[in-house]
Amino acid sequence: IADIERAEKELDFANRKIKQLDDVCKKLKHDNETLKMAKKGLADDLQKLSSKRQDIENLQTTLMGII
Repeated sequence: IADIERAEKELDFANRKIKQLDDVCKKLKHDNETLKMAKKGLADDLQKLSSKRQDIENLQTTLMGII
């Protein structure tokens, strides 16, 4: 009987650990998705800035041609 009780305690402990690790995994997946969205947003912003920089360089070239 003592062996069965010990095995039940070990099983309960293992189940708690599994649930704990599952919760950590879910949190990390959520964090990962959040970071992916932030990365995409930064890439979009960088693309916009690069476009604006090109526009500024074109305007600068035009102004230099006028002067």
